[in-house]
Amino acid sequence: MATVKALGMYQGLPTYGTRSFFMWICFGLPFIPIFKYSSIAENEVPSLLLIIYFPLYIIQTFILGRYISKTGKQWTIKEYDKLTSDQVTFPFIFALGIHSLFHFLVFWAINKILHI
Repeated sequence: MATVKALGMYQGLPTYGTRSFFMWICFGLPFIPIFKYSSIAENEVPSLLLIIYFPLYIIQTFILGRYISKTGKQWTIKEYDKLTSDQVTFPFIFALGIHSLFHFLVFWAINKILHI
């Protein structure tokens, strides 16, 4: 519910003009650890792997977003209105962290498999 509320993915929820900002956060922020890891020369990450993985990352993130939006429609707008900012902020940040960790581990595993 926190992600749906923060991103304004539910029709009828007020977004206060922040929807596009949070969408950029959801697409860009989880990719930063992958970019940082690949920019360190000691990790021996081929730039082609980064170029190939980025579209896969975007597609996976889009599919996850659609699933979250679909799941978020289980609750009514009244239930979303009851949420306070404290109930939204931590779960939203936690969800971004888990999403980032998942993609980093997948990218790291692919890189290690290619360098065996």
